[in-house]
Amino acid sequence: MRTERVSFRSAGGERLAALLRLPDRAEARPPILVQGPGWLGLADAPHYARLHEDLTARGYAVLVFDHRGFGESEGEPGWILPEQQIADVRLACDLAEALPQVDGARLGLLGVGGTGAGNAIAAACRDPRPRCVVAFHVVADGADWLRRMRTPAEWAAFQARVAADRRVRDAGGPGALVDPREELMVQSDDRRGSAAKQSTDARLAPRFHLASAEALLRYRPVDEITAARPRALLAVTVAEDPVTPEDHARWVYARAGAPKRLVVIEGTTHYRAQHDCRAELADEIAAWCDLHLAADGAADVVTEEHVIRAGARVA
Repeated sequence: MRTERVSFRSAGGERLAALLRLPDRAEARPPILVQGPGWLGLADAPHYARLHEDLTARGYAVLVFDHRGFGESEGEPGWILPEQQIADVRLACDLAEALPQVDGARLGLLGVGGTGAGNAIAAACRDPRPRCVVAFHVVADGADWLRRMRTPAEWAAFQARVAADRRVRDAGGPGALVDPREELMVQSDDRRGSAAKQSTDARLAPRFHLASAEALLRYRPVDEITAARPRALLAVTVAEDPVTPEDHARWVYARAGAPKRLVVIEGTTHYRAQHDCRAELADEIAAWCDLHLAADGAADVVTEEHVIRAGARVA
């Protein structure tokens, strides 16, 4: 895999840093997948790099960028604003179309992790250019996602805290800053015990704006899906996942029109799935993109579910 540093500008003028991952050996201009990182993610995260290695080995280029305020990109840190991130995914598509190293007409979206997967779905629904979308670990409804992390009493207290913060800001006061891992989301035992996010977490601002919660409570990519405007959706989820619930992927799959495919990974956890099923996951993504990013534009209509078990495939 070869990596080149590129950049583009957000609608607000900030320079957004990006990595263009290219196959070592490929056709002259390979198809390209555009990725905005997932929840609290950075473009150069090791688990993304491993997936990109697998995809470039299968003939795909990947363009991944840091969101505003994250990593190497400009912008105020400490915010998670999905609408802004979705807009930047679409601007990254502008860059992908213009890159001479790739075939920008054969463009798909790749979303991995929570809001990253939800943003890819929303961007694909709003933009006619992506011919397919891959969404792994989907958040389809932000309010439902945040609620499930909490007991009923904790959820009521969280809503009250967000409302109180809004009143302070409306009166001209400063908004609260919180730990994004424990006070916006609430970490699962799986996340606390995993090393997968440690290198990324160490490079983030330690405190984020509680006001980000308002944007997350409004966040509903599932509402953007309509069977009348299919976007060749591959949704991938982990069975009984407490981090990004399995039924969020099932919601978007049910709402989408064909072609669509749902892959459920069994026998592993949210943070181990990519490690435990690395080859199977890359094969699924590449096979889907082979169908929908083919040079001739032809693709079979697919509507099906599939199960991967850690260590073995099951049809």
